[in-house]
Amino acid sequence: MSKKVKSEVISILKAVLTSPNETVTLLKEKLDSLPTTKVCQTFVMENDELALALTHEGKPYFSGNIIWVGNRRDGQDGVEICVDTGKEMKTVIPSRDNAKTVMLTPHKGKPTITIETMSQVRCAVCGKAIEIFDEVGVCPQCDNQSHLAHLQEWVRMKSSCPYCKTELVVLKDGTISVPLTSQT
Repeated sequence: MSKKVKSEVISILKAVLTSPNETVTLLKEKLDSLPTTKVCQTFVMENDELALALTHEGKPYFSGNIIWVGNRRDGQDGVEICVDTGKEMKTVIPSRDNAKTVMLTPHKGKPTITIETMSQVRCAVCGKAIEIFDEVGVCPQCDNQSHLAHLQEWVRMKSSCPYCKTELVVLKDGTISVPLTSQT
């Protein structure tokens, strides 16, 4: 499947932090064959010939086959990657705060995307690290980050940001917003 049999390693971090289209275009450029079906801005893999591995401090802790690459649900630039481990499906959400490197190894076996993970941001509600699998909620006023479910619950109980104390509401679709009466 790989165009180049050499075991070169290619950084695809910039593409992964930009969009699904940039990511899949780069992957197709580097691999002989990567059959996908595009549905809106989601690229569904037509086979299980592209793997994803997560490492932390060089040690692998998660791997599986990539099922699709799509837009982030939170509206931020970048991609979400759905991965099938054989036991479960998980969504990986790489960002500048949790992905140190994103490398493609197009070797003669199964091409693999390896993400070296890191945890730079802590949840403003629980204090734990926000990891690559976590959905992130952001205060629209101060941009402070939390686990999405924690921030939604906090705002439902306290009606404010846990960091800057700005008045907030959770809309019906789960979006965190400044109430219209508070906006100037």
